[in-house]
Amino acid sequence: MYKIRGLALHADPPASRGEFREYLEELEDGARLLEEVSRRLSGEFEILSTRLVLPPVERLEAGVGALGIRELVELDELAKSEGVDLVALPLASMERREVLDLVPEALGETERLYISVRLGEEADLMRASSLMKEVSERAGWTAPCRFAYSLGEQPVTPYFPVTRSERHCLTACLLYASELSEEAKRGGVRRVGERVREIALAVRGKCERACEEVRVAFSGLDLSISPWMEESVVPLLEEIKGGPLGVPGNFYALYELNKSLREIGEEVGAIGFNEVMLPLAEDEGLKERAKTGEIAFRDLLALVAVCVAGLDMVPIPSWTDDRVIAGVLRDLGAFRGLKGKTVGVRLIPVGVEAGEEVDLGEFGKTPVLDVLG
Repeated sequence: MYKIRGLALHADPPASRGEFREYLEELEDGARLLEEVSRRLSGEFEILSTRLVLPPVERLEAGVGALGIRELVELDELAKSEGVDLVALPLASMERREVLDLVPEALGETERLYISVRLGEEADLMRASSLMKEVSERAGWTAPCRFAYSLGEQPVTPYFPVTRSERHCLTACLLYASELSEEAKRGGVRRVGERVREIALAVRGKCERACEEVRVAFSGLDLSISPWMEESVVPLLEEIKGGPLGVPGNFYALYELNKSLREIGEEVGAIGFNEVMLPLAEDEGLKERAKTGEIAFRDLLALVAVCVAGLDMVPIPSWTDDRVIAGVLRDLGAFRGLKGKTVGVRLIPVGVEAGEEVDLGEFGKTPVLDVLG
């Protein structure tokens, strides 16, 4: 049985100007539709999470007026009551300072709300760094797991937090790193690509049929190869490169895998990132390599150049200088320019020294990395 890591409903913006309560009722209808599609697919797939993606705050406020903490908490309560696991709220820029100021409190008062902010070329990177720290200080060390920046516009994807909605549709992503690592043993990147194609066509067909039955559009799969704890991407990378992660060859392995994903994505109409993902806190294999010193912060940063979706889920000491973090954001912006694709960043400031571990709740113990290491 294939695993759908995330099945996401992307919501329409408000059709006309009205009250926020009216828009919540529309979202309730969407959540029930999402549950119905999930039910129809559950016999074919193991669905690990259902997700609700909203349009950018700026488009929402044009229809329902200014958003405050009450509205953000109500979004979280709606997700809980309707059985939706995650809800994403994107900001298209740093300009909505009133909303940005609410981010630490909102993440502290909610459990399922995820927020992303697009950083433009002229963004206040020092403010971006300090906001990241405020989230950790005021809402707890696990709250930054639900907050990210994007260099470039948030794509339409079921992956959180860097996502957005443009229109009413469903998307899905897969959890299949372990299966693909077994395929790599049989035939390298070529065999991995063949298996991705087989799975993508099978899953897309069934998702399209289920969505057609409930009269909602299916926009596509994000074929990204992502980990979840014990289902690590490390064995796949090491099989492709023919050696451990701590020796040269990582750029080659990622480049070859992402090239294959890109080609197959064009064939099957994929959406979103379509890249190998290396979120440190979500991958037990990566954690182990970081603990032994095989990979460091600068390695994860450098690998973004070969089309890793971003620098993700990396705990850092909370006393890291804002100017250093701003430099990291500038480097990621440069990678975004080279790649021509959106890059995400999710750093987790914690009051723990580099080289030690921090307990991140559902993500378990994760090594804290030195940004200068």
